Amino acid sequence: MKKNKSIFKCWKLVWHIKIGFFIGVQNQKNEKNVEKTQKIARLALNEKATARTY
Repeated sequence: MKKNKSIFKCWKLVWHIKIGFFIGVQNQKNEKNVEKTQKIARLALNEKATARTY
């Protein structure tokens, strides 16, 4: 019975690592999307500003 508990704990740890890694990857993707959106917004604002000056 003790051996089964240690196997269960090991699998539990593996799943926590997998889930943590997946969440980390998703957060990274979200951050990249936010950065892209901010760059696009800055470019759009710059284009509007330059269009007004002409």
